Amino acid sequence: MGQWTFNELAKRVLEEEKRPLSSLEIWEVAKNKGYDLNIGSLSKTPWVVLGVKIYESIRDKEDSPFVKIDSRPQRFYLRSLEETGVKIDTNYQNRVTKPTYREKDLHPFLAYHASLYLKAYVKTIHHLKSKREFSGWLHPDIVGCYFPIEDWKDSLIEFGAAIAITSIKLFSFELKRELNFSNLRESFFQTVSNSSWANEGYLVAAEINATDDFLDELKRLSTSFGIGVIQLNLMDPDSSELLFPARSREVLDWDTINKLTINSDFDSFIQRITKDINYKEIRKEQYDPILEKDELIAPGFLSANPSPTITPSKVTFEPSKQKEAGETYLYTDVTSFALKGVKYEVKRWRDVLTRVCEVMLEKHRDQFSQVLELKGQKHRWFSTNPNELTFPERIDESAFFVQNHWDANSIVSISRAIIALFGYSKDDLKLDFTKKADFKKRERRSKNSFN
Repeated sequence: MGQWTFNELAKRVLEEEKRPLSSLEIWEVAKNKGYDLNIGSLSKTPWVVLGVKIYESIRDKEDSPFVKIDSRPQRFYLRSLEETGVKIDTNYQNRVTKPTYREKDLHPFLAYHASLYLKAYVKTIHHLKSKREFSGWLHPDIVGCYFPIEDWKDSLIEFGAAIAITSIKLFSFELKRELNFSNLRESFFQTVSNSSWANEGYLVAAEINATDDFLDELKRLSTSFGIGVIQLNLMDPDSSELLFPARSREVLDWDTINKLTINSDFDSFIQRITKDINYKEIRKEQYDPILEKDELIAPGFLSANPSPTITPSKVTFEPSKQKEAGETYLYTDVTSFALKGVKYEVKRWRDVLTRVCEVMLEKHRDQFSQVLELKGQKHRWFSTNPNELTFPERIDESAFFVQNHWDANSIVSISRAIIALFGYSKDDLKLDFTKKADFKKRERRSKNSFN
């Protein structure tokens, strides 16, 4: 057999292991068996490429050999083994737990997805602001609007207004932590009821039962009622996906929109749209904030994933307490850092952590294993086993891996913790960074805002 594709490698491993595996687990088994030598990938994270290839196979091919297992982290299995009755590892199934985060924790992930893929600005609707006589299934969790302002010339916008055509599109979103057979019908018809007023309505969840029977039923309901389905990926927001598209309605339900305005959040949303169209400028700060990807996946963002706390005896501080008063690195771009006067060029914040680890490994190779003592309340920061980390990155060509998916503030704190292990002070680490251009623009707009 010549050079293998990623899918051929995955199929070979799953056939031999006869159990569900994540893309990282598949890659580790392949490495242990020497199968990785048959792949010509130069990627630093080949298990990520492997996962993408399997996802694409399941999504695009009806005869794909792979199936997804309903779990966190996502694991894959072979359709042929499933059909021949090979049992799934029950110990693995017992490790699958219900999500412990709250539905409102999902709102920033949807704002991020809607901004990128629907070009929509969204606003959270607080149900407590509605009158009691209209309690129940009336208000969606989040509403959104697509404006043509950023895509059309001013003359075309004015022409559309003159003939009473603005070409805005209104969206309605219902959010759930999870979707399975126990809550599918209630969740789905709640979405139908709450989105009848909008151009498009979506049911959104982070955990969705991935069995064929469930997805078939979900597809049937989506096709019948025109409700789209979005699955949010909390580990990689860019991998959130539209499972089933919404059917767009050209005519809005004005009677329902009028009733929805009893909620002050929805009423201000409608007023904001009107002002933005009239002024031909979208006041982004008046909608739910759109966070950076690094902020969304930073530890502590979800209630189920608290901020890291260093616990070894040698270092007993928390990263969040390592910043000076008022110090923050969010919304910044880093260009370099200096360690004891030696300058290192970097392109992004995660490169700072990688380079700090590499420098400490080079200078203190015999003592470097001390980094294994650094960990958070629930998650390891370092390991010699990449399976123990969610986003492992190998440090140089060593046996050590570092968890590298933090936001800028956490990266600075963790980097300081690492150098402290080897006798450096936090002042030995100097950072060269600038505010992001779009953040500067938001600051100027905030200062010069109009109401």
